[in-house]
Amino acid sequence: MLQKLKHTVKHSLIYSLGNLSVKIIGLILLPLYTDYFQTDELGKLYLLSITAQLLVPIFILGLNNALMRWWVDAKSEKEKKIIISSVLFVLITISIILNLILQPFSKDFSILLFKTASYTDVFTILFISISFEILNIFLLSLIRVTEKSFFYIIISSVKFAVILTLTILLIVKYDWGIKGVFFSQMIGHILIILIAIPYIIKNITFKIDFLVIKKMLSYSIPLLFTAISGIILTFGDRYILKFIMGDSAVAIYSLAFSVAGLVNFFIFRSFQMGFLPIAYKIYNKPNAKRFFSKVTLYLTAVLSITVLGLSLFSKEMLMLFSPTNSEYWSAYLYVPLIGLLTILNGIKYMFGIKFHLVKKTKIIALSISLGAVLNIILNIIFIPIFQIYGVIISSIISVIVVSIIYYFFSQKYYPINYSFNKIIKLFLVGIVLFLISLLTNNINIILAIFIKTVLLALFPIVLYFLKFYEEIELLRVKQAFHKWKNPNKWKENLNKLGKKE
Repeated sequence: MLQKLKHTVKHSLIYSLGNLSVKIIGLILLPLYTDYFQTDELGKLYLLSITAQLLVPIFILGLNNALMRWWVDAKSEKEKKIIISSVLFVLITISIILNLILQPFSKDFSILLFKTASYTDVFTILFISISFEILNIFLLSLIRVTEKSFFYIIISSVKFAVILTLTILLIVKYDWGIKGVFFSQMIGHILIILIAIPYIIKNITFKIDFLVIKKMLSYSIPLLFTAISGIILTFGDRYILKFIMGDSAVAIYSLAFSVAGLVNFFIFRSFQMGFLPIAYKIYNKPNAKRFFSKVTLYLTAVLSITVLGLSLFSKEMLMLFSPTNSEYWSAYLYVPLIGLLTILNGIKYMFGIKFHLVKKTKIIALSISLGAVLNIILNIIFIPIFQIYGVIISSIISVIVVSIIYYFFSQKYYPINYSFNKIIKLFLVGIVLFLISLLTNNINIILAIFIKTVLLALFPIVLYFLKFYEEIELLRVKQAFHKWKNPNKWKENLNKLGKKE
């Protein structure tokens, strides 16, 4: 099991490096956005980004997940190539249809969302960008299932450089505003596909199996509703917030979500990309259930300490990202609760992954749909009362409800004994340390940063005295420390990791 855990950590870390390059774009550009965009315009930018996130799963039909699931079960390299080719054929067709359907309504989308036709060109670019993003997701799924994680870093780094450079150039020099942001993303998506053409050709054939496509769609269509409902559950509140409180409130909340989202993107999303293909391959192996239980605990622990760190230093981060516009600083108030939401989503994911393993994805679709509806209702009730806090409270309640449903139904198909007592310890220690940090709000900033750093360092130490760790875990930590403590050996250790790929 230790080898499986190391394999999971290895690929998750590698995907983290790739994902980090994407997230760094947002971090580097954040001061640019807060300097060049007023809060209402930044709110529009976030709403357009969310619209793209909503449209992508609609048109990808969950086939990226189906690709990995069928590829694992394929008996030969020829069969794998047919599966890949069939999915690629469907997604190219969908990308063409997407633009034929949506492009004529670019002006209508602009008027509907912003009550002006000024953003028609933005929607035109956005729809083209989404088409190539769909193909990007196909490519990344192919890379994940073949575990070519270093290749993922390469293409992510290229995409990072192109999008970052173009965005700065188009906003600062040519004053393209929001249109420059999405044009840069479109070019980045197109470039990655061009770079990966040789890799794609190597993994496809000219044969399309429509029977396989039919079977994959019967598996993936429920995932389509799951993805859409999941986005509504996570991001749909922005639309309600816009119509109740305006674009500026969307900007503040989304900014807080971006800071807290560092954990989601760098840790959780990277973990998902590295873990799912591995989960498919080992779920029916001996000791697999203990493996899933341990991964759930470790994931929760990593999310907890990183969320605590961001929560402690969120105000300082926002002052750094937006040095010239203090209007954005209030976003730090919402980071801790959004971070808590990220931890709950991680636990929910680990409960729900079992439905993928046993091909019971309809339960996911129904549960997430219920959560999305509940979230909308709660937002309508809570936002007028609690304002931005109402958005977060609604999401937390909805995620807890979905997690409970996931747990009880998934235990029927694939029962796992989770370490709930240790998970509770993680929550309690994190909450207590954060509450203590609130005492530093009105003291010298240097002293406050020092105290917060000490509190963060205390997190694993307090867990030790609460007997959180097993003896074998402490031993492995000591071994890892001795292996990596000498920087002169880092290159050698990294080379060993690369050779094992």
